Amino acid sequence: MEWCVDTRVGGAVTRLEQEVTAHLARHAIEPAVAELARPLVHEALTEMDPGPIWVSFDWEEQLARLELRHLPAGDLPGESVGAGLTRAQDDARSLFSAHGSSPGVRVGLAVARAPEANLDPVSADPALVPAGQPAAVAALMAAHMTSGMAMDEAAALAGATVAQRRANEAPLAPDPMAVADSLIATEAELGGDFHVVSRSRSRVVLGVRRCPFGPSPPPGLCRFTSALAGGLGARAAGGAEVTLDERIALGDPQCRLVVDLGTPTGRLTSHRYAWPATGILPLDADESDSRANGFRFTLSLQLPRDRLSVPVTRHLIRAAMSEVGVLEEDSAAVELALTEACANVIDHSGPGDVYDVAVSVGPSDCHIRVIDVGHGFDHVALRPTMAAMDAEHGRGVALMHALVDHVRFESEPEKGTIVHLVKALRFDDGVPARKLMLEELAAGAGDG
Repeated sequence: MEWCVDTRVGGAVTRLEQEVTAHLARHAIEPAVAELARPLVHEALTEMDPGPIWVSFDWEEQLARLELRHLPAGDLPGESVGAGLTRAQDDARSLFSAHGSSPGVRVGLAVARAPEANLDPVSADPALVPAGQPAAVAALMAAHMTSGMAMDEAAALAGATVAQRRANEAPLAPDPMAVADSLIATEAELGGDFHVVSRSRSRVVLGVRRCPFGPSPPPGLCRFTSALAGGLGARAAGGAEVTLDERIALGDPQCRLVVDLGTPTGRLTSHRYAWPATGILPLDADESDSRANGFRFTLSLQLPRDRLSVPVTRHLIRAAMSEVGVLEEDSAAVELALTEACANVIDHSGPGDVYDVAVSVGPSDCHIRVIDVGHGFDHVALRPTMAAMDAEHGRGVALMHALVDHVRFESEPEKGTIVHLVKALRFDDGVPARKLMLEELAAGAGDG
């Protein structure tokens, strides 16, 4: 966010404090904590000499930060929020050029932003999304949501697919403006209005006046734009990182994307993209395809619907993952997530004799499906957030989300349930079976 405030105008400082606090509350892990930042903002403003001030909000890291710089006397640039205060997003580029290097005040605000789950899916067939046809994007997302994908995953898949189509049509130079131009043109075809706010050697910041999904889109659809920008950036430079600093979907007046090209920094609040993509395949993808995944091993079990079957499953999975060199920390996380998935099926699916567990481990990730072909259950009604530490129930679904990278449910009453877990894995490359995986992957790449 960018604001310009004239501290000499009565009420302007209070209005700015309200704007900053509201923005913090929209993005913070705990919205109530945002109010605690107000005294810090007030102190920083009142310590500067009276007059026009440019206030720049930065939330790329997990903690928020404000920067304040003096402006020359004159009319405040931007859209008026009230006497003495404007939002200046569209004017941020000229403000930065004129005043970005001038002395200022930097204020750290102890308000944390939630970490973002990373989604970097292998794209679907780019022919499914003709350029300039928003209906095709919507149809692609709808098709995968009905097959069990969450909205953000389906949106990321659609964004990656459009990025691949665009890159196939016109290969991109490893330059931020080339990526920005392609993104702006693509979003314009889909009904969006994007523009460049600023750029540097490896970064471009884009503002969004109009979202292609309408004035009040669900937050999950933001992953389309992120995956489109990240997919274009990764194809241009081998890797990209996208930070959604502002989001119309959360109530901000416009969106702002920060796209960094090259080696990702690993910021917890950003989405990371690589080329080739490192994320999950669509649910209907063929996981045995060596061109897409390299060597994989699979393990399928049919188990009695009894809690005594769960330790057996954990033991077999632990042994299999150890055999291919999965690091202990990742193996333990998969075991615990698998335990919770099995427990949910056993507890919620109703009477029956057996359930199935299918595990597929490849060179970079692990896919697990816990399958009940009986009554099924309403996974939407399960607790989506962590219960209290002393609670006896209600922690399973939240634990799964915390332990693995992706959790999906396919469930219909009287038809059955699939709990699908995906986790990126780290390996000891010295283990013989791991060496075989890598050799098969290299051979598959050579055949392509």
